[in-house]
Amino acid sequence: MPERWINPAWILLVTAIALIAATVIGYQRIEEQQRFEALQTELKRTSARALELEQHAVRLSFDREEAVRERLKLLDKLDGAHSAIVELQSRLNQSTSVINDLKNGAGKIRLEIEDKQSQLEALQSEVESLKQSLHQAHTNIKHTNAGPGAL
Repeated sequence: MPERWINPAWILLVTAIALIAATVIGYQRIEEQQRFEALQTELKRTSARALELEQHAVRLSFDREEAVRERLKLLDKLDGAHSAIVELQSRLNQSTSVINDLKNGAGKIRLEIEDKQSQLEALQSEVESLKQSLHQAHTNIKHTNAGPGAL
């Protein structure tokens, strides 16, 4: 078999290519490792931020539930106030009706009093007239009893 002779230039060339390839692969490996570490760091920051946001969401959920409970309480109070307003409006309407009835009754009584006052004035006038007539009659009786011979 023929012996093959290996050229040292080829060995150097193959070695140089292998060194260049190893260097490029090593450099790429370092870059990938750095990107991987950067991605891990970013993932940790993102995870921490996600945890903060989850905690904030939980707080907001509690706040929302509290706001809903408060809203329901306020709605209950509003319903109670509305019922009270309806009741008070009904009582006001009844009171207004009673007041109007009392005003009408007072008007009738006032008219009756005015009528009685007029009757009283007429009676007082008649009494005064009777007093004068009585006084006149009394005077006439005195003059008649005194007669013509009393002078």
